[in-house]
Order: sequence, then structure tokens, then C-alpha cells
Amino acid sequence: MPNVETMYKGDDEVLIKAPKIASYILEGEKRPGHFDGVLQVVLKLFSLVQPTKAYFGKKDAQQLSLISQMVNNLFLPIDIIPCEIVREQDGLAMSSRNVYLSSDERKEALAISKSLNIAARMIANGQRNTQTIKNSMRDTMSNLDIEYIAIVNRNFQEINELEIKNSIILIACKVGNTRLIDNIWV
Repeated sequence: MPNVETMYKGDDEVLIKAPKIASYILEGEKRPGHFDGVLQVVLKLFSLVQPTKAYFGKKDAQQLSLISQMVNNLFLPIDIIPCEIVREQDGLAMSSRNVYLSSDERKEALAISKSLNIAARMIANGQRNTQTIKNSMRDTMSNLDIEYIAIVNRNFQEINELEIKNSIILIACKVGNTRLIDNIWV
């Protein structure tokens, strides 16, 4: 395990810039520069460890997409393996941030996965209009502080009609002071 001094020299500059298409919307808009730092540290770690496979969760969909793109663009001999979202028994996506939720906030946070389940049922019943799906999700999460509900293609471009096997429904919201993200890949 490299120490902090190995990973970050005193006057380190960003070695790689995240592409605009996916890094300045959604999470990137809320956290400017975040993905530049993620790509820098992941590239450094890949260089030190030289893995043949790297596993990243689908919960951080933009991060997964940007890391995959970096590996492809730089011809790194690494297979990026997307991992399904792991959920608690009650449906809440597992996150280190969940410990900051009070018991009441945790119950409120279940509206996130409930809204995604409603969206999935709507899609299974043939609904493809993204605004209709988002409106239903927004109604389900009406008690939460929603930052965004987005339905995008796998290139993170907003779409009006959902495309099976090429869409992601993403949510970011605050429950109390805790910011949570979740999504489903359709």
C-alpha cells in the first residue's frame, strides 16, 4: 500500500484531465475538479500496482465510465470490471455515508430505492418517456432534498426516450446532512 507521500508529491499537478462530456455534469457539476483528481490517483495506482483487472461499482456510474474511458484512451492493459450495486436488506444502496443517517433519516432515504423500483416497473410496463418517469420518481421522493434525477444514455447525454440496454437513471439527494447517490442501469 503506497503512502500519501508516494501518491502525492508537494507540487503535484493534475496529470490527466477528465473529458468534459461526462465530468462537468451531474456529479462533476456538483463537485468541480473531482473527477480530475479521481483519474489522477487511479492512474497512479494502476501504474504502481500494474493490475490486469480492476473492479469498480456501478453506483458511481460517472466514475466508472470515466475510468473505463481513461483505460481505453491510454491503451492500458487492464480490464475494467463493472460490479453491481450492493444493497442493504431494506434496499438502500450500501455506502460509507449511510452511518451518518439517523434512524428516521434512514427510513426517509428508502424513498430513493423505492423511486428506482417504481421507475423499473414503469419501464417494464412499456413507459419510455423520461420526463414521465422522472416525475413519478420526484413524487416518490418529495420529502427529500433532490439535487438531480437524470436519465441519460451510457455516454451521459440526457435523453427524452429511454433506451433499453443503453440508459442509466441517476439520483443524488440529501437526507438530513448526508448526500446519497444511487442509480439503475436499464
